[in-house]
Amino acid sequence: MIRKNTTDDKELIQQLMQLCFGDKNNLEPYEDLENRYYLYFKNENLVAMSGLTSNSEYGHLEIDWTCTRPEHRHKDYMQQLFAEMLNGVHESVYCSCWRLPNNDKPNLYTLMSLFGFEEVVESRVHWKVPHNCFRDHKGGCLYCIGIGCECYEDLFLRKENSMNKRMIKALKDKCIYVDIDGTLAEYRFNNHVSAKDGTTNGQTMEEIENHVFLHSRPLKTVIKMLKKAKKRGIWICGAIISPIELLDKIVWLEKNCKGIEFNGKFWFVSEEYWDTFLNYFNCGKSDYDIVTQYGIIIKGSKNCMWDWNINHNFHKLEETVFIDDVLPYLKYAEERGVTAYHISSFIE
Repeated sequence: MIRKNTTDDKELIQQLMQLCFGDKNNLEPYEDLENRYYLYFKNENLVAMSGLTSNSEYGHLEIDWTCTRPEHRHKDYMQQLFAEMLNGVHESVYCSCWRLPNNDKPNLYTLMSLFGFEEVVESRVHWKVPHNCFRDHKGGCLYCIGIGCECYEDLFLRKENSMNKRMIKALKDKCIYVDIDGTLAEYRFNNHVSAKDGTTNGQTMEEIENHVFLHSRPLKTVIKMLKKAKKRGIWICGAIISPIELLDKIVWLEKNCKGIEFNGKFWFVSEEYWDTFLNYFNCGKSDYDIVTQYGIIIKGSKNCMWDWNINHNFHKLEETVFIDDVLPYLKYAEERGVTAYHISSFIE
């Protein structure tokens, strides 16, 4: 669960900050506490947080005090928190990113890239022992133990208004692969995010059979930008668990994406639901893909898209852009040489 904090959360916030940053007394993070932070709870425990404050030296919004409990890092909780925190934010946002010694990039570099931030000042601050920062922990730094304390701060900025022009430029002459759930269409169809039966699209099978997707709200800023971009082509990448969901998404695209000519559609089905699609399309045994009038249906997750491209000599991955709302898919695409953008980079 993600929510804004209240003053009642002060003790929880202090505990997490002390764990991640150290014990040094610093009142600034706890001033004007009401609604200052976005909190991520897992099993009712606070595991991650980040602040968005207008009380900044830059005269604009600033992200601050971003941290995750060590045992919960690299689980994409912060990506979900950033998406919630930056949703609907139109003005410029700064973020000072802490960089440890001997690291070429700051800890938050991946998130900065995915959410449309650009570095404006490298090594804006250089801390060396002795220094008076919140990272002091009983006389020493939590992270520089044994090597002496020497940390850096790199400044990143997501500019107001220029974001759309920059993203349109980034899409120029590219083969664009774009997700549907949470990217072209609003992700939250109902009162839950993940279905109780374990499906990943935020829908139960009962809701799918009742055509819930047809009522999802289009994210018009993204659709508008795709229309403007001088791209080589656009291909849909969507996850499905039912033929009904597939047909509803085809109808939804025709209704809400008028003016966009999709060059193709790729649909991804987990092994659990694969036989359902084989039977629906009267296919023989297939261990990999099904070619249909609605697009190519591939067994596996969206990560399979890039191997499919290589195996079929479809597109050069370095000439491809992938837009999605799920960080693991974006990270994997980047590892394969694809330029990846989180949906929040496009939302006004």
